[in-house]
Amino acid sequence: VTGIQSFAPAFGTAHGKYKQKPKLQFDLLQEIHCSTNVPLVMHGASGVTEEDVRKSLNYGIAEVNFSTE
Repeated sequence: VTGIQSFAPAFGTAHGKYKQKPKLQFDLLQEIHCSTNVPLVMHGASGVTEEDVRKSLNYGIAEVNFSTE
């Protein structure tokens, strides 16, 4: 038991502006979501399409952080 309250896994997002469209690994996000009991956080959502942000909500993302938008 770690005691963490949320977890921000690396599944294709990054902080800052993207040089090309990010390729999110929803299969990895699904696996992480099924393996944890904490809310997941997406960091670096600026530049991620609205469709992909919405899709990530189905895979346990409970918080979305934007920086450059």
